[in-house]
Amino acid sequence: MRHSRRLLVIGGSGELGRQVVLAAHGWDLHATHLTRRPHTPGATWHRLDVTDRQAVHKLVMSLRPDAIVHTAVSDRSPGDLRAAIVDGGRHVAQAAADVGARCIALSTDLVFDGRRGNYTEEDPPNPIMPYGRAKADMEHALLAMGTDLAVVRTSLILTLEPMGRHVAWIVDALRPAKAGLRPAKAGLRPAQAGLRGGERRGLFTDELRCPIWSDELAAALLELATLDYRGLLHVAGPEVTHRYALGLALADYFDLDPTLIKPALSAESGLNRPLDCTLNCSRAYGLLKTSIHGVNARLGKK
Repeated sequence: MRHSRRLLVIGGSGELGRQVVLAAHGWDLHATHLTRRPHTPGATWHRLDVTDRQAVHKLVMSLRPDAIVHTAVSDRSPGDLRAAIVDGGRHVAQAAADVGARCIALSTDLVFDGRRGNYTEEDPPNPIMPYGRAKADMEHALLAMGTDLAVVRTSLILTLEPMGRHVAWIVDALRPAKAGLRPAKAGLRPAQAGLRGGERRGLFTDELRCPIWSDELAAALLELATLDYRGLLHVAGPEVTHRYALGLALADYFDLDPTLIKPALSAESGLNRPLDCTLNCSRAYGLLKTSIHGVNARLGKK
């Protein structure tokens, strides 16, 4: 006999999924991975490819979870993005509906074209990048189902320990400015401190986002899994920033050389990227009890 509610985390081996697994106290917890089984404790692990409709249905039917948090597939996931995002999202949502499970699916601020920013849930998507197009199509497919489902749009996801993708991409380009890198604070082994890159890197100042810490986003997703809210919800950080400012803050935090990063303009790069994807999260801030802080609340100012 089951005494606690059962949660299935799809993509539990990813940067955000790992945080959901770590924070899911009190749940009978199951999680999926695609390639290597993680060592994250507290969950029963299952291998799953979300593009395989039968495999998704079989796993969900066997577990019969009360809630599913679908974090799988990032903009750098291998394979066919549309199959993984659109078809995979539909497979997960349909299986959830078949067993009466609540479903929380993750989307992105890149569903917008970035022409004005401060987007609300009512603003229509107009993506200009393949990842954003796939996520917008996933949103449309899932919301049309009319099931017990919420789609969460978020922004840059940041993790300090172990370093997430967005943080590592900046930090790995920096050379230590002095011998003591404070490995304990940085979440690095001493041997890693001398391996920071030294590559000069241009970081855009004209692409505005609302970064959010992965553990706080994970807590928000878990809270949302217990609520009856349906539809779109914007959950991102309260501060508007760009990657150059983030780079300077990370250089200060890790005692790295800030001269190795330089300001650059996305508008002059030749890339077709949205410039202002800032999200209006007032609805989420009023709905959720989870505290969501800005970048500098954790990195601090020395």
